[in-house]
Amino acid sequence: MKTLDFTPVWYREALVRRGQRHRRAIWLLLIVGALGTWTLTLQMRLHLVRRDLATLAGIRLRQEPLVTQAATVQAELERAALREARLADLCGGLRLHRVVAELANCLPESAVLHALTVKQEPRVASSALSASAAAPVQPGGTPPLNTVLVGYALRAPDVGRFVNALAESAVFRDVQLQYSRPAETNGVAVREFEIQCYLPQFE
Repeated sequence: MKTLDFTPVWYREALVRRGQRHRRAIWLLLIVGALGTWTLTLQMRLHLVRRDLATLAGIRLRQEPLVTQAATVQAELERAALREARLADLCGGLRLHRVVAELANCLPESAVLHALTVKQEPRVASSALSASAAAPVQPGGTPPLNTVLVGYALRAPDVGRFVNALAESAVFRDVQLQYSRPAETNGVAVREFEIQCYLPQFE
């Protein structure tokens, strides 16, 4: 049996329109809520990004002196390497640390050096020596390095031992004692000496 509906048509249409408005309101609320959530998430991410940027800026500010210091050290190392290369070139590939190590090995404990000069020029033979006694020029016309050592020793035999050790060394050539004379340093009687020798140009 069919149920009779005496509801007016206008009332039914009003209910349909009200339901549509409710659905629209619900959809609008959902969209607004989603937009609000997205906005809050975006603001939180922006806050985190700003905080990370501030942290990075602080780290960079603290590291700027270190970067400057590292650049200075790097420049010093490059200059030192250039000086070492020039010295090695003058010595024909002989490194400066090898020369210093050999000097330390030859020097007696009772002697000290206070001057060391190196010049790229042939030494002039003394009047007591003939011209043939001077160190020969290396092939190619490049003279060896003229080296002058000046220092003090407690006793004359110490000077002789130093000269003999230099003469037997593979680093130094044509070792000659120029003088050994009495002297005084800091109230102590010593022997002042000067030795001339050569650092040969190694190929």
